[in-house]
Amino acid sequence: MSRLLTLLLMYKSSFDVGRFISLEKIIEDSKETYYEALNKSSMLWHDGKNNLQIWLEYFLGVIIKAYKELEDRVGHIENTRGSKSERIEMAIEGKLGYFIKNEIRITCPDVGEATINRVFEKLRIERKIEVVGKGRNAKWKKL
Repeated sequence: MSRLLTLLLMYKSSFDVGRFISLEKIIEDSKETYYEALNKSSMLWHDGKNNLQIWLEYFLGVIIKAYKELEDRVGHIENTRGSKSERIEMAIEGKLGYFIKNEIRITCPDVGEATINRVFEKLRIERKIEVVGKGRNAKWKKL
């Protein structure tokens, strides 16, 4: 049940690798390590002294293996959805009401901070967006 819930949470967080590569098979192929990680990470659970890092390292290894298998199957695919600046502008265009820069960072995780800042500044000068507030959590709105 926990593996199904994990897949569901991954899908909802846009980690779609599980749709194409069987995480279940990767776990089955490494079941000794799986059970060992489960056992070690749950030791001293009743005392609140268990170490979840052991389980997380195993699970992240499964995810990395799945992405490597996916890449081996389909090869490296170039992003054809437009330039990074265009993608940032499209992400902003898709926002309703107020938004923060971090929402754009999450939408475009492969785009650097400098590029995001440059596009925000360009759109601000063009009077397409304006900032409301200051600092890291400043809100922005489309004009």
